[in-house]
Amino acid sequence: MSLERKLQWLAAVVFGSAALFLFPNSARAQTQPATPSLDGLWLTDGYGMLTEFESDQLQIFEVTRVSCIPTAKATRKQEASGQELLFTGGDGDTYRVSPGPSPDTRWLHEDGSVSIIVLRHTAARPAVCNQPLADSPITNYQVFWETFTEHYPFFALRHMDWEAVDKKFRPQVTATTTPQQLFRILQAMIESLHDAHTFIHAKPIKERFHGYRPSADPMQKKNAARISEIIETKYIEGGLRDFCKKQLQFGMLRREAPSGPIGYLRIRSFSDYSDDREFKKQMNVLESALDDIFRDGAKLRGLVIDVRINGGGSDVFGVSIASRLATQDYLAYSKVIRNDPHDPDHRTVPQPVMVHVSNRPSFRGPVVLLTSADSVSAAETFTMALLDRQPHVTRVGANTQGVFSDVLGRKLPNGWTFGLPNEIYLTKDGKAFDGPGVPPDIEVPIFPPKDMANGRDSALDKALDSWLTKPTKLPPEICAAPIREAVNSVDGGKDEVSGGWSATLTLRLFQGSPSLGTSAKLAALLRLHSSCRIPSKTSLLASYLVRPVAVLERHFLQRHTSKVRRATFRCQPCRQSTSMLPTFVFHSDAAVVTARLKPFTTFRHAEALIC
Repeated sequence: MSLERKLQWLAAVVFGSAALFLFPNSARAQTQPATPSLDGLWLTDGYGMLTEFESDQLQIFEVTRVSCIPTAKATRKQEASGQELLFTGGDGDTYRVSPGPSPDTRWLHEDGSVSIIVLRHTAARPAVCNQPLADSPITNYQVFWETFTEHYPFFALRHMDWEAVDKKFRPQVTATTTPQQLFRILQAMIESLHDAHTFIHAKPIKERFHGYRPSADPMQKKNAARISEIIETKYIEGGLRDFCKKQLQFGMLRREAPSGPIGYLRIRSFSDYSDDREFKKQMNVLESALDDIFRDGAKLRGLVIDVRINGGGSDVFGVSIASRLATQDYLAYSKVIRNDPHDPDHRTVPQPVMVHVSNRPSFRGPVVLLTSADSVSAAETFTMALLDRQPHVTRVGANTQGVFSDVLGRKLPNGWTFGLPNEIYLTKDGKAFDGPGVPPDIEVPIFPPKDMANGRDSALDKALDSWLTKPTKLPPEICAAPIREAVNSVDGGKDEVSGGWSATLTLRLFQGSPSLGTSAKLAALLRLHSSCRIPSKTSLLASYLVRPVAVLERHFLQRHTSKVRRATFRCQPCRQSTSMLPTFVFHSDAAVVTARLKPFTTFRHAEALIC
């Protein structure tokens, strides 16, 4: 099978409200014999797991060189589609098993994950699974160390010599080591990784540890209530509306862009959207919330998304939100998994995760994303999922935490649980952000003490000041007398469509053929934020969506030449808003542009808006 075909089959895609995996079962059924029984033993590609299917039962074992520990169990449900089998665990987890590209492979997918696990049939259990495993301090240490040895991919990135760690701590563990002492030893082994996807939970002795990269402002989470108060009282008009058990909040910012209102969407988490833990029901709650939030999306002229205090959750929810912002299908990221216990650089075939344009209420205009060191895990994969969104999403704030992998949860013989990352998320260019995190386009301190004292949000101010609210200005050399004198008319009156006051400004740009530079600057000046199609019998702009700057500028550069004798595009009301599309009239010796601008009544105001 070609790599391209594998990637097609492995692609994780989002259509509207759910993450769906492309399993071409019907085509396979026509070309391959009937799928053999699932009963038997299957080893995972990476992840260090053995899965055993027997009748309607699924048993998962966590396997290392020194251990084989039974963990999750699940029972088959009758709800299934095609050749997919559905299993549910006692904790509410749902596993879906589908045929792979060959009779001896299967695909295992857990609801809430954007990727799959490849299962390969094996005739017998690993030998270690037939050996007894003692619950002793030494054995628990061995299982812990071996698990990191076989699965952790970032020792070099984190500047850790894991063998040296073993030489230091293994002699400290003896048959008489107490549980409290063992916990401190295990914590000390991984603490200096500063990896937020490492943890140890020792419930019997009421101890727990979570790794973390020190934040630029370690008080940020503790000041969350004060931060929320500042945003809601100083920046939001009319308060925030709560969705998904307050994990999403939406409102309108007091300050507007020149062309209209700006929305503010705070995402506190990518999990816990419903009291019901079932993933499908949580997804339904999220999709309903997004329908409500973006129902009037065409009226927005900008959107600020805030994930500065977000501990993560499910990547699927992040991709689903990204689909509501997409103007075209694109790659969110790809995932690879470490799959060789002896080689930390050996990885699985990349699994691409796609963002697909949603057909539900959406927002296609300009977006600013606020990030910080407390943007963790799924908040970071969400950030990655917006990197190639068009128009570009401007990131403001600080680097994200720097952890992307799903957490590989494991169990020790004594019942303690621990976790570590084993996956790497890659951009379309193969770049990973593990460690330093995704950097901002515009770096701004996140709630320094001065901001807290003065009731300010510098990052939000920067987003508004530098990008959304300032109209595009033509440079001084363009704002010379000839262009001022080229104003033919400023006509004002009551808009019959919207019922409000509006004005139409007609400019004739110079005499003769305008330069490409002037055309591009004019395109930037207009800053159109419409999602309506231009009705036209000509081919110049027919079937194109009018998006902010990009499409308009491209057609000015490509089509505005002396060869164009005449092409007229009439204004019509946009179906999704009360705004009107501009009319462009091209001549061989000049360009006349009629554009709807923000209401004004005097030429002086019009001149200020332009220059």
